Amino acid sequence: MSGILTCGPDFFPGWLSILFSVGLALGIVHHLPCLIHRRGSRWFHAGHAAMALSMIYMYLSMSYDWNWLPATWQMWFFIATTAAIVVWLITRLARRQPVNTLWILLLVQQAAMAYMWYPMMRWNAIAIFVLVSWFAIEAFGWAANLFPDDVRMRDNRAWLPYTIGVGTSPRVTVGAALAERPSPVVPECDCDDDRLIGSGWKDRTIMAIMALSMGYMFYGMQLLR
Repeated sequence: MSGILTCGPDFFPGWLSILFSVGLALGIVHHLPCLIHRRGSRWFHAGHAAMALSMIYMYLSMSYDWNWLPATWQMWFFIATTAAIVVWLITRLARRQPVNTLWILLLVQQAAMAYMWYPMMRWNAIAIFVLVSWFAIEAFGWAANLFPDDVRMRDNRAWLPYTIGVGTSPRVTVGAALAERPSPVVPECDCDDDRLIGSGWKDRTIMAIMALSMGYMFYGMQLLR
């Protein structure tokens, strides 16, 4: 048992990979009700579930030399999801339809996953520094309750709006309308077609774990180069 917990290279001992994997797996379970029952937000939660699965595989492969799936396959998968989100965002913005700002965070995460599966020896140190810093800030933002939809609707910060892609005043109007609208009852899910992530401690914890796991993966792999 001790060998399972201590095996692995520097920065990726077995216990750390298992710890992150358990947290990511709990995140997948938490996303499932929204993924199964929602419509407008389904792809958002599917994107997070796919990232969590890929991160679990990467952590366990780092500690236990898993090589079941070629890295190239996963890299191209996340390139495809990144491109799909970009096309969807451009379409929405061209039609002057509002887009939840959390989709921008998901876009960055999907692109980061594609880069994570890119051959490590070709990584750029500056890019890794930027990514590690980004995910550290994101983890802090979830822990500090800055990013959840209900918080952004209530506070209506100019630097972190609830939506992007609408006119000058609709941002406030949309936020107020959504705040007053009752959400469909979905078991263990604090989301609807417009509100993606709420301020409950479970939502914020799983999002912070995702950000921390991605940031640490880039950090550890860079040090192993």
